[in-house]
Amino acid sequence: MIILCLILGFMTLCDGQENIVETEGGKLRGATLKNYKGEDFLAFMSIPYAEPPLGPLRFKALQPVKPWEGVRDATVDLPKCIHTHLGVQTGVEDCVYMNVYTKDPNPSELKHVMVYLHEGGFYFGSSSVDVIGPHHIMIEDVVLVTFDYRLGALGFLHLEGSDIVENNGVKDQVFALKWVQRNIHKFGGNKDSVTIFGESAGGVAVNLHMVSPMSKGLFHRGISHSGVALVPWMLGNRNTGLELAAKLGIESNDPKIIEDELRKKPYTDIFQAQQEMFWLARPQSLWNGGLVVEGPGEDHFLTAGPYDMLKDPWSVGMPYIIGYNNLEAVFVEILETMFGFPHDYTLQNDMSHALIEGDPNILNEVIEEVKKFYFGGNLPVKYDYDLLQLMTDISFRYPVIQLVRKWASTYPMYLYEFTADTKLNLFKNAIPQTAKYQGAAHMDELCYIFRHSFNADIELGSTEDKVVEKMVKMWTNFAKYGQPIPDGENADLDNVVWKKVNSNEMNCLVLNHKQLNDTILDVKFADFWDSLHKKYNRQY
Repeated sequence: MIILCLILGFMTLCDGQENIVETEGGKLRGATLKNYKGEDFLAFMSIPYAEPPLGPLRFKALQPVKPWEGVRDATVDLPKCIHTHLGVQTGVEDCVYMNVYTKDPNPSELKHVMVYLHEGGFYFGSSSVDVIGPHHIMIEDVVLVTFDYRLGALGFLHLEGSDIVENNGVKDQVFALKWVQRNIHKFGGNKDSVTIFGESAGGVAVNLHMVSPMSKGLFHRGISHSGVALVPWMLGNRNTGLELAAKLGIESNDPKIIEDELRKKPYTDIFQAQQEMFWLARPQSLWNGGLVVEGPGEDHFLTAGPYDMLKDPWSVGMPYIIGYNNLEAVFVEILETMFGFPHDYTLQNDMSHALIEGDPNILNEVIEEVKKFYFGGNLPVKYDYDLLQLMTDISFRYPVIQLVRKWASTYPMYLYEFTADTKLNLFKNAIPQTAKYQGAAHMDELCYIFRHSFNADIELGSTEDKVVEKMVKMWTNFAKYGQPIPDGENADLDNVVWKKVNSNEMNCLVLNHKQLNDTILDVKFADFWDSLHKKYNRQY
């Protein structure tokens, strides 16, 4: 009996040691989780990748984390950065943490790494396990990194003449990518094979990292879901700190006084003041939470406007997957139905500011052209496929096609359109009014790569299971080989060949729940918008 107890005790000790890794900050004890097929993987969660940006460090660039003593518990999910979720405030200011998932921290050969940049318009969202659950993607043998970065005013406030750092949220991402370079081998990951991928704001960030000098050399492949640097909601207003200070009762226009006073305020007060400023991304104008152009500088992320930065990127030749969902704009109808944000059917608020530039005469002319192209000469009177297509084209599809046209000759680019429609389409199926549509809403594709806690478990052999397997296989293939389907026709991937786009053909893979289809995309809609930009001499 004594011998049996000693054996069991030794087995427990060994099992615990297998779940311990040592990073530059210290030792971490992880947890064992199971992917949706019941296979084990390790999760190391709530890893601090920087010193908490609190007190005098608020609004400043991140600082290296101070090492800790002993073994840190890394079995609990990361804390969310403060934001609203389904209309409810959640999260904290101390939130620059990451989760790392791996099947083996000590492999015979280091594994390919995938780093996810979460969605949310730079003002909400999280990479927590309940939203970005690793249980789908970890059916494949990669090392997955997810993390949170500062959001809203705490991450993207701007105030000229102060030491409030511009674009802090995306600079947090750079800081996290540098941490990955220094530490990921401890989890079995290869720092020389890193793929970054993201959705919406995360997709925009991926594209920006491909052109920002701050990110040079930190990754080797990119995937942008539903967002690129050319989206009309990327850039933001300057000097948002003045309005924020006024709402907090700070009676000064002196930037130095304002920054000092803002650091004294509770972070919840700053968040509430932010919410009163209509902190919401929109295409028709610059908005309070967007990025600002910083100009040249060693510690500057956005050194020029997006059009200029795209002309001379450091990442030329990098493999790149880029795409969108066919019904991205369904979320607008959901916002109106659930939260009372009414849509203006005159289309006054739907046109891109990059085209209109605040000129009411141009706005009216453009709306007349849009009415002819999308609605047979009439204004829409309700949500339907035509209106959803217009809003999808302006904010997502057209910017994607424009980037493809700019980069296809110098990048190996793979274009997709996601149309899968199953029980996993969490967002399209959120309300009956949108569940009737056929296709995928904004963020629906994420439910096939990651597990969302609101979705039911996947039945093995089901349609959902098959789509998850296909999408995860292609995404992880890309991380491993730089090609989503590296070996040509494959029965598991419906025997399609996902061709790169080129200057003559807009090759596109349609990711449907029934069948993957390779096609040549009809880009008449992009030609229409090109003609308007040319007519009004607008750069796009």
